Amino acid sequence: MDPASATATITFEGGVVVSYRGSWASSGPVTPWAGEWRLDTARGEVRWTSRDDPSPDRVDVRQLGQPARSLPLPETPNLDRAGVLATFVQAIHTGAEPESSGRDNLGSLALALAAVRSAEEGRTVLLAEIIGA
Repeated sequence: MDPASATATITFEGGVVVSYRGSWASSGPVTPWAGEWRLDTARGEVRWTSRDDPSPDRVDVRQLGQPARSLPLPETPNLDRAGVLATFVQAIHTGAEPESSGRDNLGSLALALAAVRSAEEGRTVLLAEIIGA
């Protein structure tokens, strides 16, 4: 059985460092299926969860030294599988690549594979080792 949690430290070109932590088995509070997300930046933070928790139409933004404020998000006509299928059908009919295609996920897949290899081998893994560059 695979581990139920993972951590990764990712260093991008230019020196940006990302710390990722994820778990689907936790003794902490129950979270929405899509998780709870927080993005810390030099000027503040952004927090969001999956829809319906706490609200389907907002994201909280806080600038340093300021209270958080909620921003409205655009309406999404189709969610989940219905949205994916509607976009797929539109791409077939028009020949246009969807706004978020599988091609966009190849970098994320390479990053995940590098993290797995790093954990298995106990060393830093460069993405070039995964993508063959």
